[in-house]
Amino acid sequence: MRKMIVAMLFMSAAACGCAAHSQTQGRPGTATVTAASGADRQGQFARSAVEMSMCVVVGMHERHPEQSIDFNLDSPPTVSAKKYQSDEKAIWVAEFRDAGAKAADVTLRNVTANASDLDEVWRIVALCAEQGS
Repeated sequence: MRKMIVAMLFMSAAACGCAAHSQTQGRPGTATVTAASGADRQGQFARSAVEMSMCVVVGMHERHPEQSIDFNLDSPPTVSAKKYQSDEKAIWVAEFRDAGAKAADVTLRNVTANASDLDEVWRIVALCAEQGS
């Protein structure tokens, strides 16, 4: 079942240009307020919350297929990651809130992740924003 869901996300992501590995153009539409490495961060990006969240799911799955990436489309959409499927707690959680036409506020919260994990997630968030411009 999980493979089918991931395959459906990849097809949806390809249709909307969300694949994290595709070539990017332009600059991210962002008024990002970031904190020190390893800390929670928040920013606003010029792409819808659903598009951003789908892109982050695909990007994280491509980058870390060993992690369990959870995607919740309820309002607001959230993406979280566990190091292993058997883990009960997420290591980080990203929340995506619509902030007007084609804009999203993204908040990345650290649960138990290390600084490099969070830095990588935030880089994928920025790539996803670039792809929408």
